[in-house]
Amino acid sequence: MGKPIVSGVKYSKKDVLALFATFNKFDRNKDGSISVKEMYDAVKLDDYRLPMNHLEFLRLMDANKDGTITFDEFLLTCYPNATPQERNIMYSWAIPEKPAKEPSMWTPKAEELEEIKSMFMLYDTNKNGVLEWQEVATMAKNTGYDEDEIDALFNKADLNNDKVIGFDEFVEMVKHSYIK
Repeated sequence: MGKPIVSGVKYSKKDVLALFATFNKFDRNKDGSISVKEMYDAVKLDDYRLPMNHLEFLRLMDANKDGTITFDEFLLTCYPNATPQERNIMYSWAIPEKPAKEPSMWTPKAEELEEIKSMFMLYDTNKNGVLEWQEVATMAKNTGYDEDEIDALFNKADLNNDKVIGFDEFVEMVKHSYIK
């Protein structure tokens, strides 16, 4: 394990971020939790070796018994001796809190929403219904953004931290930009 980064936390940020990357590999649909099917698919497709049957493993990690594993439950299983405060800090390393949503400057009318939808569809080059980082980067580079500004734009627009920009997030991004 790496060295602790934050005073009062005996766990490494690097290790927690590696654990979060593993969690995200399992969370195939990017909804923030791992289902039985996602666990099975990840184990089968990525050739992970679990100490037991994937269903038993999921049940072991599923602290609230809702049939899915959240990252908080993943942390609890992997760091059983961590205090709740330490787990909160580790969780915040992986999933930083987004600032409260700013009120928008304007509310688009129906025709403006149609224009925004057309823009969204234009930039959604792989037609999967969301904008991935590269699609946003292409759009932003065409309007003069540099790499750092693109990262900041993407991270601010990704309100639910799922690493893609959905249509509602895109609308909010447009509403807060100088595009109008």
